[in-house]
Amino acid sequence: YEDTNAVHICMILSINNILNKMSVTDKSKITELLDKVKLSSNVKIIVVDTIDSIKAINFETWFKSNVSLSDGIWLGNGIANQFTLKVTTNSRILRAEVEPNFGYVITKGKAALTKWITEE
Repeated sequence: YEDTNAVHICMILSINNILNKMSVTDKSKITELLDKVKLSSNVKIIVVDTIDSIKAINFETWFKSNVSLSDGIWLGNGIANQFTLKVTTNSRILRAEVEPNFGYVITKGKAALTKWITEE
């Protein structure tokens, strides 16, 4: 039995580290596979990385087809000092220092301050 409505989530941690360790052939195969993911509406990709790493891959065809830079999660300070994520919230609000364990959830470009639950 195969559930055709099931959503498959692919979480990629440190994409540049992964790609840099691959041969040219393997890297080509992975990017080709990621290019085809857009054809399947039941596959979602979550990229977890630093903003510099995301900036390095945001012009890749597979990335542009599958990742929204207007949606994401930002941990800590500094969201106003980057230009990769598309944030429309007033930059003065975003420049304020946030307490530890705070960050932003970005939905359609609007950033909302959020406290992260941590073990203390």
